[in-house]
Amino acid sequence: MKPEINKVIKLIKQPKGEQYIRYLGVLCTFSEYILRWR
Repeated sequence: MKPEINKVIKLIKQPKGEQYIRYLGVLCTFSEYILRWR
C-alpha cells in the first residue's frame, strides 16, 4: 500500500470529518487528472 493510502486511513479514524472530506475531494480531482493523462 502507498503511504498516501495510510494517511487517508488515519484521517478516517480521526474525528475530523471536514478535513477528511476536503482530502477526499483533492484525491478525487487528482485521480481524474491521472485518468485523463492515461
